[in-house]
Amino acid sequence: MTAFDAQSESHKLPRTSWLPILTGLALLLGVVMRLTVLDADPPPFLSTDFLDEATWAFAARNHLLHGVWTCGAYNLAYYAAPLFSWLSYLSLRVAGLTLWAIRFPAALAGIGGLLLFWNFLRKNWDAPRAQVATIWFALNQFHIAHSRVGFVETTSLFVEMMVWGCLYIRGRWAAALAGALFGINLLIKGSAAQDLPALALLFGVGWLAGRRRFIDACYFLIGSAGIVESYYLIHPVPLDAWAFANFVMAGWGVTNNVPQVFGNTACLWLLFPIAGSLAYLFALRLPEGWAGWRRICQERSVEAYALAVLLGNAAAIAASVYLPERRFLLLTPAAIVLATAAYFELKRTQPKNAVRTLGLLAGGAISLLVICAVWTAAFFYFALFHNSTLQSPPQIFRIS
Repeated sequence: MTAFDAQSESHKLPRTSWLPILTGLALLLGVVMRLTVLDADPPPFLSTDFLDEATWAFAARNHLLHGVWTCGAYNLAYYAAPLFSWLSYLSLRVAGLTLWAIRFPAALAGIGGLLLFWNFLRKNWDAPRAQVATIWFALNQFHIAHSRVGFVETTSLFVEMMVWGCLYIRGRWAAALAGALFGINLLIKGSAAQDLPALALLFGVGWLAGRRRFIDACYFLIGSAGIVESYYLIHPVPLDAWAFANFVMAGWGVTNNVPQVFGNTACLWLLFPIAGSLAYLFALRLPEGWAGWRRICQERSVEAYALAVLLGNAAAIAASVYLPERRFLLLTPAAIVLATAAYFELKRTQPKNAVRTLGLLAGGAISLLVICAVWTAAFFYFALFHNSTLQSPPQIFRIS
């Protein structure tokens, strides 16, 4: 959207004067919900992989109690998430070996990601869209829940959002800084490699928009490699242990089918952002063809960058046989941006034929998502209650 379009459209939306107040309240509520009573039980939908919270705190706990990072044979956190282990150790050192201290780094990163999201959009997008998207992200239960447990992904998302922001800035030094931050993120947790397809698309969008040149990619790679190599020169680890830990964590391989991705329980908690993103992609952008894509990259850079992040990470998720819900966290800010953009764009009057085409495309895409989500929800219910008085027939549980 050009500046003129944004200005003219803002005049058509006189009822949005209350949005700044709601945005401030949502930001405040978002901070409170991510930080208070951190030692409370997590929501039920995290129960399937909740034991991993102890896995990622294990190395920091060992260092706090025994002065060494490794203790016993299972040291996944030290090799696969060394910088997160340091963050956890500092939190435990200050607040003691408590559940609150284990979860504090994720809570702090969740708040940082929220403020970064708001600050970036208010500077680079028109005000109504930026405010609606900020309210949505501040109150998004998927991001809030992961900000309140000791998983690494919220911290990784915060750093990755800084990478995306740097790649939005012109110039080779911004690309070098983005590369250095990505190197840091690889040390926070090796699964940050999931974002590589998205980063490639971001450079492509930047090239179409006239923001990036080939030399920028070289600076990015030098920044990433320099950070990772420097860390392991200072803190050398056994190569076989490092490779085994990251191999176990990655789980690369091709999933059985696309519904396996859409049928993940994460899509239940991101249903409306993903549905809005599908409407944006299939109903608004796809019919415009290649010329439309180039224009979007040049005139709607925020949306183009969000689309690159969403498609790149969705491709990476589909290339893994290990699909925990938290891998979908990288989709959250981009999906909310695209869903917000779709809402505002579809509010405008469309020609009759366009409306019919848009309806068919968006309806088909969203129907697939809803069917997969309902199917997943039904059998997720059976899986949760198969040991209770509400248990399902044994044959149904086996099918699930």
